[in-house]
Amino acid sequence: MYAGNSKWRSRRGFIFASIGSTVGFGNIWGFPYNMGSGGGLVFLAVYVLLAFLLGGAAIASEHALGRLSGCGAPGAYVRLGASGKAAAALAVPAAFIMLSYYCVLGGMSLRYALGYLVMLFGADGFGVLPASFLQVLLSRWWEMLIFTAVFCAATAVVVSRGWLERFALAAIPAMTAALVLAIGLVAVRNGAIDGFAFMFKPDLEPLLSNPGGVVLAAGRQMFFSLSIGLGIAVAFGSMLDSGADIRRGATAVVAADTGTAILSGMLVLPACAVAGAAYGNSSAVAFITMHTLFADILDGFAGYLAGFLFFSFMSLAAITSTAAMLLVCTGAAEQRLHSPDAARRLPWKITAAAFLLAIPVALDGLGGEGVMRSPYELIDTFAGAQVFSSVPLWASSWMSLLGFLAEGLLIPLAVLLAALSFARKARMDELSAELRLRHPELFSACIRFGIPILTVAVALSQIASYI
Repeated sequence: MYAGNSKWRSRRGFIFASIGSTVGFGNIWGFPYNMGSGGGLVFLAVYVLLAFLLGGAAIASEHALGRLSGCGAPGAYVRLGASGKAAAALAVPAAFIMLSYYCVLGGMSLRYALGYLVMLFGADGFGVLPASFLQVLLSRWWEMLIFTAVFCAATAVVVSRGWLERFALAAIPAMTAALVLAIGLVAVRNGAIDGFAFMFKPDLEPLLSNPGGVVLAAGRQMFFSLSIGLGIAVAFGSMLDSGADIRRGATAVVAADTGTAILSGMLVLPACAVAGAAYGNSSAVAFITMHTLFADILDGFAGYLAGFLFFSFMSLAAITSTAAMLLVCTGAAEQRLHSPDAARRLPWKITAAAFLLAIPVALDGLGGEGVMRSPYELIDTFAGAQVFSSVPLWASSWMSLLGFLAEGLLIPLAVLLAALSFARKARMDELSAELRLRHPELFSACIRFGIPILTVAVALSQIASYI
C-alpha cells in the first residue's frame, strides 16, 4: 500500500494502522522511564493534557493535509509553500534515520522473544545470567547483524506486499492481549502493588519543584510517542476517503496510543518494584530489568511466558512503526518514478540502505564493548588526542548520534516549519473546513501558538540533553 495510489479498505484498518505507527519503543520503555523519573501520576496528567490538546490537533492537521493533497509528505507539504517544502526535506530523512536504528532495536526484541520461546520448550534460550545477557548480545556482532537484517526484511515484506493494514488489524489485538497477560503475570507478585501505587498516587511535588522539567519531559514524550513530524500521518491521511471523520480518527489514535503507554507503565513500573530496580533509572530497563524479572525472579513457565509475551509485544510494536516509516520513505521516492515495477522494488532498496546505516549501530554495542568504535572514539583517533573531557551523549554511540540528528534536530524543525505553515489564516480556514470544525478557535490556538512554543522548548531541551 503506497500513499497516493491506494485507499484504506476500512475505517478500522486506518485506525489500527495509525495506532500501530505510533505505538513503539516510545510507549514501551520511553513512557514508563519518563513517568518514573517525572513523578508518576503528575507526569501522566500533563502528558494526557498535551497529547489530547496539542497532539490531537497536530495529527488531525497532518491527516487533513494528506487527504487534501492526495499524496505523501513531500507532495503534500508543497501546498504549504517554501516552509512546507523545507519541512518535508527534514521529515523524510528523519524517518529513514529512525527506520535504521529501530530495526536494530526491533531485532534485539526479536532475539529476546525467540530466547523465551525456546525456554518455554525446556531449553536454554540465553546461556548466561539474565543481567549479563544484554552485554553478551551486544558483543555478538554476527547475531546483532542477523537479527537486524531479519527485522529489515520483515519490514520490507509488510510494505512491499501491501500488508500494512492487514498486519495492523492482526497485530494490534495481539499486542494488546500480550501486554494485558504480561501485566496479569507480574501484578500477582509481591511488591507489584508499589509500582501501581507510584503510578496512580497523587503527588504534586515534582510539578511544584520543577514544573518546566515535567512539561518538557511530557512534551518530548508526546512528539516521540505520537510520531509527530515524520510525515506518517500525512501519508495515512492521503489514503482516506472524503467521508471519513478525521477528528474522530485523530482522537482515537491519541486515545489508543496513550492507553498503550499507560498499560506499558502498568507492566514496567510494577516489574521494577518487584525486581527492586529504580523507576527512572534507565531506558535499558526493557532489556535488563524486565529480562531479569522474567528469567530469574519469575522463574519457571510463568516467567518464560511473560517474557515471551512482553518481547513479542515489543517486536510487533517495532515493526508496525518501521513499516510506517518505510511507507513515508517509499512515498517520497515514488514521486520520482514512473514504473510500477520500480516502485514495487523500492521497499527492498530503502530497507537495504537502512540496514547499511544500521550496521554501526549494531556493531558498536550501543556505546559499550562492541566491535566497532563509537563516534567519540573515532573523533579522538582522527584528532590524535582526547577531544572530549567528558563524552557528550550525541557522540557516545552511533544510535545516540542518529537519535540526535533525527529526534533532536530534524523532527523538531520539521514540526515547527509545518506548524508555522499551517498557522497562516488561509491555511487554517482550509484545514478547519476539511476537519468540519464548528468552533475552530481552540484548534487554531493549538496550531498557531501551542505547538510552535512547545516545539521550540522541546527542541532546545533535546539539544541541551545531547550536548
